[in-house]
Amino acid sequence: MISRLIRNGRRHLSGVLVAGACVGSPVSAGDNSVLQRDESNCQEWTVHIEVRLHPWQPRVRQDEHIQSTRYLTFREGAIVFPLLNGSASHDTEAAKAKSKLNIDNRVASDEPRLISGRQAGTQIGVWEMHDVNTRDLNLQLDIPMKCYETKIDERRAFEIPWPVDTEWNDEIASALKPQLYVESDDPAVRALVEKWTNGKPKKVKPYFLAKYLAAKTLEHVQPSGNKYATDSRGPKVGTFTSIFFSGFEMEGAAVAAKTGRGRPYDTANLLAAVYRAAGIPARLVIGYDTELSKKNERPEFRPWVEFYLFDEARDEGEWIPVDIIKQREFSSRAPQIERPWEFFGTNRELDTICPVAYHWHPPTTVQSAGAPALWGWIAVPGNPRADQELRIWAQHTVKRGGQR
Repeated sequence: MISRLIRNGRRHLSGVLVAGACVGSPVSAGDNSVLQRDESNCQEWTVHIEVRLHPWQPRVRQDEHIQSTRYLTFREGAIVFPLLNGSASHDTEAAKAKSKLNIDNRVASDEPRLISGRQAGTQIGVWEMHDVNTRDLNLQLDIPMKCYETKIDERRAFEIPWPVDTEWNDEIASALKPQLYVESDDPAVRALVEKWTNGKPKKVKPYFLAKYLAAKTLEHVQPSGNKYATDSRGPKVGTFTSIFFSGFEMEGAAVAAKTGRGRPYDTANLLAAVYRAAGIPARLVIGYDTELSKKNERPEFRPWVEFYLFDEARDEGEWIPVDIIKQREFSSRAPQIERPWEFFGTNRELDTICPVAYHWHPPTTVQSAGAPALWGWIAVPGNPRADQELRIWAQHTVKRGGQR
């Protein structure tokens, strides 16, 4: 049943955590690449993630008439979490990741089934469960990765024309389709693109268009409100410990397009939607910010957008990172398009940010137990009512004897 509900692939993930040094050439940046990873500014991280589920309990007096959940009980089920292969600024050593799905402090699974080919290159791990009756269920992940600063050759990027004879493969084509909170097919999003480009987005070359749309999106959205979810049933369930949060708070690209306002992360949602509506393949990248988390002593996430720039002459495409949320910290107006932007392609902070997902919620049939929080689950019969929490932190990967 679960295998039919969460489809595709049966490759398994196993192995031990071993890390190599940041030496040698960047994996995805050759001599002819427009975007280069800075191999001299690379950091190795191990990201520790824990998804914990508890039986649901009412927290305030007015909920006392609602029956609480004493146990999480179901016949079979699965938890999913993204396990990316890499992005423009990082590589994940997925085969060296470690995982444990614990039920009542016993390991139920440590070899997830991998499902690849999801939207915009997403890969997810699936941990299956059977005959569950527990008060405590948690998934633990240790994901090693190498993160790089990036630098763009804008002169060459501006010269690349739209492809004429190229047909997108499935992964790139999927980066033109709508997703949760990135409603690129919404009339309000399409109306913005129509207005900003006079209905002719391809009249200019793709890199110029991407930069122009980033500037217009930056000026259009006024962010407000919280980044992280709270729970109306209890006092500040979304309040952090040093490593805990309960989910993300968002309105989505469609609301931001219509109103010009949104939650702090909706600027990135709208930019991804605008790119897709204009014919530029794009994906969200949601990263764990190691520096800001350390400074604030709580988990801090940082989403940005990568758009796909394809050079038909070289028959080669590249993902280009764009962080207009960070750009907005300096000004609500974008710099001149002809000049380099610090967070458009070139980004000297990406070696300290660990990408963990391309979606706020996995692109499958799963549900969360509250606000979207990167993970999802499915249970038969029916998902029991539960409370969720996500713990995340990162540390520099420990080298073992003999490693460089």
